[in-house]
Order: sequence, then C-alpha cells, then structure tokens
Amino acid sequence: MSRGNRGAVGAALSARLAREDEHPLPLRLSLSLTVLEKLYRILYHAARFPYQTGLQKPRHPGLPTVCLGNLTVGGTGKTSASIWLANALYRAGRRPSIISHGYKSANGNTLLVSDGNTLATGAESAGDEARLAALACPGVSVASGRDRIAASGLVRAFDADSLVVDDAFQHWRLRRDLDLVLLDAERPFGNGRLLPRGWLREPVTALNRADAIILVGKEGRMPAGLPRRPVFQAFLEPSSMTRFEDWRCGLRTPVKVWHGPAAVFCGLARPDRFCDTLSGLGAHITSQLILPDHEAPCPNKFAAWLRGVNTPIVTSEKDAVKLGPALQEILAGHDLWVLGVAFCPLDEAGLLGFVLEGLNKAEAAMLQSPAGICTGGRF
Repeated sequence: MSRGNRGAVGAALSARLAREDEHPLPLRLSLSLTVLEKLYRILYHAARFPYQTGLQKPRHPGLPTVCLGNLTVGGTGKTSASIWLANALYRAGRRPSIISHGYKSANGNTLLVSDGNTLATGAESAGDEARLAALACPGVSVASGRDRIAASGLVRAFDADSLVVDDAFQHWRLRRDLDLVLLDAERPFGNGRLLPRGWLREPVTALNRADAIILVGKEGRMPAGLPRRPVFQAFLEPSSMTRFEDWRCGLRTPVKVWHGPAAVFCGLARPDRFCDTLSGLGAHITSQLILPDHEAPCPNKFAAWLRGVNTPIVTSEKDAVKLGPALQEILAGHDLWVLGVAFCPLDEAGLLGFVLEGLNKAEAAMLQSPAGICTGGRF
C-alpha cells in the first residue's frame, strides 16, 4: 500500500472507528473486513519470516541509528518527532542526519535533500516529509529513498555520526540500535484490529521490539498491553503561524489566537486534528479542501475551490512545501498562512538522555568490533 493511499485509509479508518463506537458495522461488512484482516496477518508473518529465521539478514548502516516509528496507519507525529530529535542531538554536540522514506517523491530513488546548509539540486522532487525536515533542521543533512541503507551512504560525505530514521519500524531490511515507537495516547491501538478491520500495521506484540514508547497526546491512564519499556509522554503543539511569503523565506512567527474565519486545505493522515488545532486557536473554519496524505492539490480542482474562498487560508507546513510555482500562481491574491506544529516531550532531558545513552553505547560497540556493524543492532 502506498503512503498516499495509506493516508486516505487512515482518515477513512479514523472516521469509521468513531462511528463504530456508537454504531456497529453491518454484519456483511464486518465479516468481509475480518476475512481481509486474516489475509493481512498471513502476509505480515510471511514478510517477517525470513528475518526471524535468519534466512535474510538485515543490514546496519554503519552509524549509530535511532528509528522513530509507529504501529498504526494515521499520523502520530513521527516526522515532527524526528525533527525535534535531530535538532536536540545537534544542540547536544552530535552530527545527526535524517533519513526519510521519501513518500510521494518523484521516483522514490535515493536522493540527497540537504547538506545541512542548503537544499541539494533536485531536492524539490523529494517527498514532503524530507523537504520539511531539511527546512526545519539547519546544520543537519537529510537524505531520502526507499533504500535506507543507500540513503545513509549519501550523508557520510557530511561527517554524520548518527542517523535519525523517520518511519522505519516495519522496515525489516534496516538494522538499527534504538527503536522509539510513537502511540496515540487517546487510542494507541485503534480498535485493536489489524488492517483493514482496524488500523494496526502490526500486532500489538510487535512493541516487544521497541526500546522505548512515546505516548503522544493528552495525558491519561497507561494503556493496557504495553511491554515493560521506558515510556515517555509528548504533545503536538501549535508553534507558529506565518504568512506563506515569510515562511518560505525561513521566517517563523510565534503562534497566537486567530480571530475570525479561515479556510483550510491540507493533505495529512489526520486532517481532523489539524482542523481541531486551528479551531482551538479561535478560528472559525468556513471551507475545507482535504486531500489524501502527502498529495499536492490538483491545479484545476484547487483553482475551483479557491474561487469560493474569500477568507484567509491556513495550511500545514507539510503542505506548504508542496506549493510549487504553478500552485503559487493559482494562490496569487489570496492570504495564505502556514501553521507550524512542534513535537514537545514532557521530559525533554530524559528522552534526549535516553537516546544519547543508546547512541553512545552503539558507537562504543562499533569501535570495539567494526566488522560487526552489518549484523549488530536490532530490527
């Protein structure tokens, strides 16, 4: 399943699960989805089997590596967490690089997105998450591609000493040293069912592979079924509200209350959360253009929607990076704002310290046994 389709599935599942709490699914639909869930489970175990039995060996990229991932479709803030972690490691004196899958990139090939100072030639063809990370992490090199091992090779030229890999918990080919799994604090496992009956990518027992768990969202009771692992709490908070012209020049205006109406367009896994965040700032949303996750607006449909909009427009940073010259021309004359959202750990020092300790241990092990870097770590 492509990430764009996965985003659309995530939004549909979210809406369906909300309805299912009060209105059970029709029996025929429930049975059909249950059969498909069983098929998904078989395919999942078939994909895992070669690595669990040693028939295939995952490869270590040769640098201390931390992965941020999740168990479900739908956004839990992995990219925001990757940006926070890379910046925190950089401030702590390390030289991290971010490796992104490059979802919705032009061709999915391995690509250097940023050397840490400037966007690389061809970076505009990278996926939205990779470009956003490059803009949000000055001093941090960024590469993208389906082959995370090949992508990691691109950043070695920039003296990287560690890797932050965005969304690779299910990437069996990559062996890493730390796995941080993000869970939605409100519904960490959705309805507890695998795709497509629920929104789990893996059984909950997969959390046994995690080194730590990060609950993202409102504080509450600890979910049942979590393994004995360190648990951190974090929130996704609005951080900036900037006119698009200023935003693309690198400026960020601290967020404040929004008085009055606003139109919204976004292509996110959880567009409802983005709209709720904007409403929480005081905005009255008068019109919405909701796209599949990672999708850029279709110019014709975008122009048609804009003809009915006479209020300021707000979009997300992930969507703002997708606005090329053609879409900017369509937007000419409209008042466009970009809402930035930041990953905010409740215990920043504790989470950063946990990651630094893990990376330092991995680095020491590699120095003692450099020949073992292709088989060390976890997957």
